[in-house]
Amino acid sequence: MHVHNVAAVGAEVGLLFIVALIAQVATPERWISRRRPAPAFLVAGVAVFEAGLWTRSLPAFAAGTLLAGTGIGLAFRRGVAITQRLADPRRRADLLSTYFLFAYTGAIVPTLALGLLDQTINQDVATLILAVAVVATTLTSTLSRPATAVT
Repeated sequence: MHVHNVAAVGAEVGLLFIVALIAQVATPERWISRRRPAPAFLVAGVAVFEAGLWTRSLPAFAAGTLLAGTGIGLAFRRGVAITQRLADPRRRADLLSTYFLFAYTGAIVPTLALGLLDQTINQDVATLILAVAVVATTLTSTLSRPATAVT
């Protein structure tokens, strides 16, 4: 995208986290209890984000970031809700801390993978490989298990 301003790059990353936070806090409970909105937003966001990278379109890149951030926020909130529902009340903190550990690992591993790929192959191809992996993982996990409602 040829953006060299560190503040602009940081603002784009910050946008992802801000949108994820807003999605966690402001989304109606009926959306959280459904299984499909989070993966739909995440897959759409990755597709639009990737299209923005390939076409060098900052608006598409930002729109993809907004969609993906929403998906991440919804998925995170649903995961916390399911974890709380399944946990023995006396061991809830244990299970929630494990959930957070794996959630943060899930955020760090793709970032490290992109950094490694970016050093060995073209940046566009590296992001495409990561995007395909994220979409494949999201769709596989969404379609492979029966849907359960969060109560």
